[in-house]
Amino acid sequence: MEDLTTILPPIHPDEDDYIQHKIRSAKRAARSELSVSRGEWAKHNHAKSDILSIKDLKDDVPRIHTSDLNPQYFVEKFELPRVPVVITGLTDSWAVNEQWTPKQLMAKFKDHKFKVGSDDDGYAVRLRLEHFLRYCCYPHHAGSDDSPLYIFDGTFADRSGSTAMTDHYKVPDLFQDDLFKLVGERRRPPYR
Repeated sequence: MEDLTTILPPIHPDEDDYIQHKIRSAKRAARSELSVSRGEWAKHNHAKSDILSIKDLKDDVPRIHTSDLNPQYFVEKFELPRVPVVITGLTDSWAVNEQWTPKQLMAKFKDHKFKVGSDDDGYAVRLRLEHFLRYCCYPHHAGSDDSPLYIFDGTFADRSGSTAMTDHYKVPDLFQDDLFKLVGERRRPPYR
């Protein structure tokens, strides 16, 4: 993976202050219960701990490559008996594997605002992609935050400026039946 610091253009200290302000504002909005100025985003030091270590994790979930599956087999062996499975290879043929590098995303979507959280009233908290990538590079932000900001934007391709992203992926054949439509738009989780 590319080093983000090599693809971000150099900035003037005044511009860095502005970006830092935008990041702090997004953090305050997304997690109002945590004080940015008092260091509460890193108070547990999770980013520097082994809390996410998988060293002793027992993983016995079966894995199967998508080329070894068909919808009927998937339903019979996994869906109906409710057996968890990790399906590998689903995105191998997607253009995003080559087209969504940080450098290419910066070239196309640098100024586009993506959702990085929700405020206390449920409204989206957004950051420009360039500001988010800078957030990822700052050791005193993403490098130390216990609960870092991340892009999870179910409306990204519906908004002006990012609609071209829908051309780069497709729903895998195994999941053409949209079962979440049965719960209705108000209750379904974010999706694309």
